[in-house]
Amino acid sequence: RPEAFRAKAARSPHYSLAGRAGGLVMVVFLRASRDAEVHQADLLRIARLGTFRSFDRTSVPMFADALEERSADSFWIAARTEGLFTVPLTVLLAGSPDDLAADLGRIRALEGHMYRPFGTYDPSTYAGELEGGEQGAWLAETMPRVGDRLQARAGYGFQGSDGQLDHYREFDSGTVSSLTSDRLLITWDRTGLTSSMLNTAWARNFKLLERGCAVPEVGTRLQALPGKALRSIFQPHDVGTVTAQRDGRLFITWDASGLTSAIAETAWASNFR
Repeated sequence: RPEAFRAKAARSPHYSLAGRAGGLVMVVFLRASRDAEVHQADLLRIARLGTFRSFDRTSVPMFADALEERSADSFWIAARTEGLFTVPLTVLLAGSPDDLAADLGRIRALEGHMYRPFGTYDPSTYAGELEGGEQGAWLAETMPRVGDRLQARAGYGFQGSDGQLDHYREFDSGTVSSLTSDRLLITWDRTGLTSSMLNTAWARNFKLLERGCAVPEVGTRLQALPGKALRSIFQPHDVGTVTAQRDGRLFITWDASGLTSAIAETAWASNFR
């Protein structure tokens, strides 16, 4: 509604109801030095420069105002600038020649450190892509891999589709045991059960505890998960050592029995931790 818009505009530094004083205009093309994550705080530093008027080359209308409304931990992804279509944002400045030169210098100095490597910020605070940014490339770099250790965030759990089978509760830990084209599968330490999660949504439910190895090396110590047993060779919670790796299989010798079992390299994380 017009009245609501005018009231919002009166409160925001990024709208003008009566126009602005004259002066020179400068258009600044931001230059990302790498595929990067860009934090809200750095974009707000640009938006709060004295000569700032607006951002351009963004799919979000009135992007500067939208920045103010985002959570303080938000970040966007940018592609390394290699041409016009990978300029993350265009900044419109207006003012005196001296003021414009000073703010241009501030922007370039800020760009020296605001393009952070993929994986710098909490993935659950991802806000979107700047011009040229590719979510697929960011996911490939930051998504958990087989062997990585995850922990369920506060308030998240899964009791099965019928609500009766306890897979995991808040703060439970588990191992990424498999990946599909759009999901990751996590096998949980406490229950030995496996749940799945969309690869675009995992960070809202879980946090990464540590990077693991896709295939344990010889000498690695493993423990059988709850519900995992093989006759007299090993029982749930038994501990063993990877003693050989051959033909796509791992051979584990178990402390309690002294016997050795074999398992496919692709299946170890859904049975052991």
